[in-house]
Amino acid sequence: MSRNKYIKTPLKQWNRRIYYKRFYGLLCTIMAFFVMGAPQVGASSDGVAVPTEVIELQEKGTDVFYLSAKMGVKANVELMLDTGSGYLAINEALLDELKDGGMATYQRSIRARLANGSVKKVPVYRISQLTLGKGCIIHNVDAAVLRGKTRNILGLNVLKQMESFSVSFNPPRLVLNGCQAAGQLVSVTAQ
Repeated sequence: MSRNKYIKTPLKQWNRRIYYKRFYGLLCTIMAFFVMGAPQVGASSDGVAVPTEVIELQEKGTDVFYLSAKMGVKANVELMLDTGSGYLAINEALLDELKDGGMATYQRSIRARLANGSVKKVPVYRISQLTLGKGCIIHNVDAAVLRGKTRNILGLNVLKQMESFSVSFNPPRLVLNGCQAAGQLVSVTAQ
């Protein structure tokens, strides 16, 4: 009996030591977070500051968020935020306004899977300039054109041009890191 007692006791102590080390490590991480603060928004992975744009989102309906943008000379274009959409999508009415202002040129046609599951051939136009928020400028971005007066959609081809982005819901906002600020000479070009 005594032999089993000596074998089990060191094992139980060893398990407690592991538990305490894990707990101590977690506690140190939490304390460091509160003492040093959360990682700063607008800092790249290598610690270099990058331009950041915070854009307020408007909630319309259940879990549907919109933001204001400017395309070419057309101010206050309402875009629905959709991270499931591969492309910026605009309707024909907006395309006509952009073409009249010389801000959209035809690129190609693609086969696109729509939200309802259907696959359709849609034209893709290059928009010369898209401004998100008050100063996040993206040049030469591709936009798929949907028939009729459907809603305009901000898709991943735009968001992927940022260094990073995040969406928060309380308050609803979109944070873009790595935007080109107004007045800079360097442009972000869509692929």
